[in-house]
Formats: sequence, structure tokens, C-alpha cells
Amino acid sequence: MGGGTFKTGKRRWPFHAVSMRIPLAVCILALSILPLMLQSRMLAGSMRQSLVEDQMINAQNKCLILINRLVSSDYVGNTAKNPIIDTELSVTAEMFNGRIVIVDRDFKIIADTFNLAEGKLNISQEVLKAYSGEEQSSYNRKKDYFSLAFPIPGKDENESAEGVLLLTASTENIDLLEARVTEKITFFQLVVFWVVAVFGLLAAGLLLKPFIRLKRCWGLWQREIWSRISEWTPTGKPRRSRKRSARPSEN
Repeated sequence: MGGGTFKTGKRRWPFHAVSMRIPLAVCILALSILPLMLQSRMLAGSMRQSLVEDQMINAQNKCLILINRLVSSDYVGNTAKNPIIDTELSVTAEMFNGRIVIVDRDFKIIADTFNLAEGKLNISQEVLKAYSGEEQSSYNRKKDYFSLAFPIPGKDENESAEGVLLLTASTENIDLLEARVTEKITFFQLVVFWVVAVFGLLAAGLLLKPFIRLKRCWGLWQREIWSRISEWTPTGKPRRSRKRSARPSEN
């Protein structure tokens, strides 16, 4: 919107009218983009959490199937190697991009898909709780992995657990998927930002049209008032226009 000056006698008072189109467009843009950004962050977080939970449930089901195979083949009590079970353990570990460890009653590792800790002892808190019959699960967001621990029951129902199956799986693939989804969401937000910015400016112009007309009418009314005020003298009487009297012609 424009500017001008107020006249009071001989003195001029300048004034500058600030255009409201840009602030109004910024408000429209903020009200449109901020909810979209919050929704995108919440969507990415909930998607990651649901993917981790689904992967943990899938890993849990696979581990229960492996435990049934271990019990039926007496894998923990038998000192001889079982190539079929070893292959199943390796395939399951690779499926979840992780590692499977089998611990016997003496806390000795009898199977390791990484072939790094066989014959060593594992007396961790997860293993101790699993020996008591409790299934353990934990998720470490900072290090991007989750772990599951299941007791391997004996053949007899009253017999205590004869071993523990411990699975450690990575969640880096979920991080990569979340990063790709975030990139697509960011691109979509940029497109929406420019579209809303253009339409915001157009909408601001349409909303301000009545006020612009009102401003023009106000300016005309002000000029009319000042013109009438200038016609009055300080005594309260209107000024008279001075006319030169015509002198009579001398014949």
C-alpha cells in the first residue's frame, strides 16, 4: 500500500503505509507448512517404531521355530555337530543381519554363527534371566540393534532350561529406509512450500482488495475535509475571494 503526506497549514507530515500483503502471505504459509512438518516428523517416527516392532516379532517367531528344532534334535545335549541345524541358524541370522549364539547349562557357547566365541563363557544378564524361564527382548536405538533371548527347554516338562538361544540383530536397514522416506517427504514439503507461497500471495492480494478500496475512499474523504477546512478563516467565517472592482470608464 502507498504513502503520502498530511498538510496542516504550511507544514507537511509524511506518513508511510506498510503493505500487508507479505505479512499476510507469511501467515498463510506458516499455518499451512508447520502442521505438515509436524505430521511428517510424527509419521517418520511412528513408521520406524512400527518397522522395528514388526522385525522383532518376525525374529521372535523364527527363534521359536528354531527352539523347537533344537529340542527335537537334542542339539544342546548332543556333543556331535548337526550340520542341518547349523545351516538353519546361519540362514536365520543372515535373514535379520545379525548373530545367533547358543549357550548351554554351563554358560558355555556351543554354537556361534560368527564362529568367534565358541567355547567361551557368556554370563550376561539376558542369559541369566532366560535361564529362569523369562523371554528377554531389548532395543538399543543409539547403536541400532535389538536382542532376543529365549530359554531352550528340556525334553521333560518339569526339567529346567538346558540352554539359551540369543539373537542379536541390526536395524541399520530400517535407518536407511527411514532416510529415503525422509528425503522424499522433504522434497514433497519443498514443492508444497512453493505452491502455498504463490497461492498465499494471490490470496493475500484478493483479501486486501476491499481494504485498498477503503483506503482510497478514506484518502478522498481526507482531502475533501482538508479542502473545506482551508476555506474557513480563523474567525470562523468563510474566506471570500477577492475581486478587483471595475473602475468606471472616463468619457
